[in-house]
Amino acid sequence: MHHIICHVFFGFFIILGICDIIIFLMSKIFKNSNPKKIYTFFIPVKDHMENIEFVIRSTMFRLRFLHPFLNFKIILIDNGMDSETKIICHNLCKIYQGKLSIVKKTIK
Repeated sequence: MHHIICHVFFGFFIILGICDIIIFLMSKIFKNSNPKKIYTFFIPVKDHMENIEFVIRSTMFRLRFLHPFLNFKIILIDNGMDSETKIICHNLCKIYQGKLSIVKKTIK
């Protein structure tokens, strides 16, 4: 009985891995090399945000995994974030080079 459960368990993960490889290959093959549209998403950041890393990483995951053919960029709007949040945001900008940037909000 133990062997059957293990085979079903490993079979599920093998199928999941194959599906992930197919999605990755389709995104590389069908992605337009000359991006005509770049979708921009804005995330306002104010004061101290405990969950800013979660917000950014979950947004990246959703955009990369659920919409693999979408050309996108995320811009963080600095509405007076504190120093700890700035450090986290700058570290994430280094990780997601070209896809994530920080812009200081100017008041006119």
